[in-house]
Amino acid sequence: MEGIHRQHSGRQRKEEVSNFSSYSAADVQRILEIALSKSSDAVSPHQLQEMADELSIEPSVLVDSVEAWKLEKSREGKKRDRRKFFYRYQLTPFLALNTFLILLDISLAGTITWSIYPLLGTATSLFFKPCHSSHASSSYLAPF
Repeated sequence: MEGIHRQHSGRQRKEEVSNFSSYSAADVQRILEIALSKSSDAVSPHQLQEMADELSIEPSVLVDSVEAWKLEKSREGKKRDRRKFFYRYQLTPFLALNTFLILLDISLAGTITWSIYPLLGTATSLFFKPCHSSHASSSYLAPF
């Protein structure tokens, strides 16, 4: 009885998928992303080639797409490294120094008096430093 229910359920799912007349490229991409995220297996290059063949994608287009993906992953890694560098070596010392100065100012004067000036100076330096850093590209103006 349970096997019959499973067969019927499988047929229902196939009918649900075939209810749509066609899918856009964006819809196909999203559907495959969801399906692959649920699968624990990685896709081999051979499997990728088979999928491209089934979708009538030219081999040259697939090769170009894989190269574009590799370039995108490389850029993401560089962006992540720049962000990590910013937080670790620029933002953290800025926050530590200025927190110390503000607490010192409050403990000595009872209010914030002179500590605002080092805060503004270091904040200005922190803002403009990425523009001149050796870790920044020409189009890099912010830490994000």
